[in-house]
Amino acid sequence: MGMNLKIGSMGLLLGLCVLLAGVVGHASAPETKIKWFGHSAFSITTTNGKVLLIDPWLRNPSNPDAKDGKDPLALIPELTIFSLRMDTATTWAGFVIAIRNGPTIYHSGDTAYFKDMETIGEIYSIDVALINIGGHFGMEPKMAARAALSVRAKLAVPHHFGTFPGIVENADGFSVELKRLKIPFYEMKPGETISFRGKQLAQRN
Repeated sequence: MGMNLKIGSMGLLLGLCVLLAGVVGHASAPETKIKWFGHSAFSITTTNGKVLLIDPWLRNPSNPDAKDGKDPLALIPELTIFSLRMDTATTWAGFVIAIRNGPTIYHSGDTAYFKDMETIGEIYSIDVALINIGGHFGMEPKMAARAALSVRAKLAVPHHFGTFPGIVENADGFSVELKRLKIPFYEMKPGETISFRGKQLAQRN
């Protein structure tokens, strides 16, 4: 099935991409898989085999699939792959990805906090928000938690931390802020996959 991609910018340095990824309907709720490769690189696999790569720096030092000279791309199913990345000198982008019969996912990219995140939360029902927390290149943990609140995330997953010196080493501060705001939190490990059945988190491995 096809997919429609709409890309636009919000503010001078910030962008929002809305992606509708079609999946084949099943009698039971379809499964969507999200894998973290470390830093801000994720793959999203829909039930019809489409693989979306977001910010695909797959050879980052946190990715266990890139250790010992392994080719991390070789471990991704050889099906349709769409790479989502905004690479310009003046624009950083986030993505809203709505999986048909599956979760709606927000990936913050390297964006700083911006007020229009509240608009994202008003328009879309965000089931899981993948939020950068590392500071320096993006949001620090406190503002990242505010971003999760603004987009009304049902679940917040941190990224863009612990990869190299100069950024936040762990997600502890983010976790504390989310607990204060009563937003569900899950910290993925590099190489880990979480699965959704429909819009519900089904398993972690």
